[in-house]
Amino acid sequence: YIRKADVAKTPDEVIDLIEEMQLDFAARMKEIRKLDAVSLHVRRAVDYIYEHLHEALTLEKLAENANLNPSYFSKLFAKETGSTVKAYIINAKVSTAQNMLRYSDFSLSDIAFSLGFSSQSAFTYVFRKTTGVTPGSYRNIHSFRSFDLD
Repeated sequence: YIRKADVAKTPDEVIDLIEEMQLDFAARMKEIRKLDAVSLHVRRAVDYIYEHLHEALTLEKLAENANLNPSYFSKLFAKETGSTVKAYIINAKVSTAQNMLRYSDFSLSDIAFSLGFSSQSAFTYVFRKTTGVTPGSYRNIHSFRSFDLD
């Protein structure tokens, strides 16, 4: 939004941007409230995932961090988030990648390695499987530079 504000040319464009930001913020807060993670273990695990997206995260590592048996932790996590640990991690990484593709000039390989993927091809495979398009195509379609603010 800062980049969009930088290129806004009229007060009306800034007002429209503020409106868009407010709607986006409200939608994000609604999504956060959907996360019905009641237990401290799952809340800490979610925080840990987002703080360590650059690593190869595993169920075992998260369970160990929570001081729980991996099987029990897996069931608890799925019950409270509605997602398996692996799917949650993948979605967090892909969502972060989408943001990076939209608003940064980082190369695909830089994004892949910064999110803990072993290679750019592994990143591309997971991204395409999750979103239906390759990271390059996603960037071309959704990049901030592709928006016409005139």
